[in-house]
Amino acid sequence: MNSYQTATYLSTPVNSIDLTDTTYLLRPVPDDAPEPPCLAAIEVHGILHPPLLLEQTDRRKVILSGRRRVKAAVHLGMATIPALVLPAATPMARRLELLAEHARIGSELSIIEQAILLDKASQWLSEQECLALLAALGHNRPGQQMIRDLVALLDLEPAVIRGLHQGTVHPKTGRRLARLQPADQEEIARLITELRLGGSKQQKLLDLASELIMRRRKPLAGILQEMAPEGDRGNIPQRAAALLQWLQAECTPRSHAAEQKFRAFCRRLYLPAGVRLRHTPAFEDERLFLEIEFPDQRQLEEVWPEMRQLLAGEK
Repeated sequence: MNSYQTATYLSTPVNSIDLTDTTYLLRPVPDDAPEPPCLAAIEVHGILHPPLLLEQTDRRKVILSGRRRVKAAVHLGMATIPALVLPAATPMARRLELLAEHARIGSELSIIEQAILLDKASQWLSEQECLALLAALGHNRPGQQMIRDLVALLDLEPAVIRGLHQGTVHPKTGRRLARLQPADQEEIARLITELRLGGSKQQKLLDLASELIMRRRKPLAGILQEMAPEGDRGNIPQRAAALLQWLQAECTPRSHAAEQKFRAFCRRLYLPAGVRLRHTPAFEDERLFLEIEFPDQRQLEEVWPEMRQLLAGEK
């Protein structure tokens, strides 16, 4: 490997680093202030994971990876920091490759960070170099469509992008949200974050919300104004359950009414423990199914003669 493709470990003056240059920034929103845990760790132990910098022709340096550590050093008044410095002549493909490797130390890049990296790469690199970078990120079957799908996430609304970056919004949810209007994207991302909905509940929320938005031709926020105030009370799991139940009832009012009637019927029966009653899917007919749990085969055999007579209508 040519020497210009490797980083040199150097003690670097902090005032030689250009904090205003965000050419290689992968985070969707720049960090304005260093986080307290980062500050505390550096103050006690120093910088154990040196940032990756690129030297410019004027001897100043720009940050490829490790911006938060550099900002923490500035905040703490450090004059110099240890850094890995690439020469200015380093090819762009190599810069991005090392950026990705450096940024992944300790944790994987978020799906949004990957999207931003590939968006930048698509502007600077050849198709084959972009595919090689995608493979370096750990994707088993890299292809142009995968790059397009990732970069398309950057067209989503800020709340969705933030959720995808933080991991609160599932990637599958993010891709489906692209079909909705900006206001509905924002509202669904807000609900997912506030109610801490997991993957399956995110999909259920999206299914029900999309159905109501299409039927009523109005934004989701306007639809939710019809929900009774009681649905916004209780702890977070209770609020999430109330919201999904209300949306389900609005989407399928007949099935919801039938379900409520069936539950009232079950309560009147006072079913003992181990006995369950269920209906046909979507109440497609009037049949009911009674399930009785037995601890073992012997106990079933003991009561079976009497049960058989009862079921056969014998006296």
